[in-house]
Amino acid sequence: MKPARLAPALLILLYLLSGFALLPYPGLQNDEVLFSGPVYDASTASYSIQIGSWHIPVMLLSYVGAFKTWIYAALLKFFLPGVWLVRVPVLLLGALTLWLTWLLA
Repeated sequence: MKPARLAPALLILLYLLSGFALLPYPGLQNDEVLFSGPVYDASTASYSIQIGSWHIPVMLLSYVGAFKTWIYAALLKFFLPGVWLVRVPVLLLGALTLWLTWLLA
């Protein structure tokens, strides 16, 4: 592997290892799980569209969309809710963002 690609790969690996090591310690915060309300009760969304008997959330607050709610609603069909489910996808997206930023820079 070229040194130009080895350095960011090692730094991203360090980011992931430290993230996974510290992931379970702090408890979940309110803003971290804001998306979860409409997954369990559709009436908690500020704005939703009704198609048949489905209530599809569109906006959680006047300035927060529901895209993350859609993603986690799908994930919750396969995984149990918890700290790992909330934080691992975000940690992996952070690593992807670091890699893309390195490529663009």
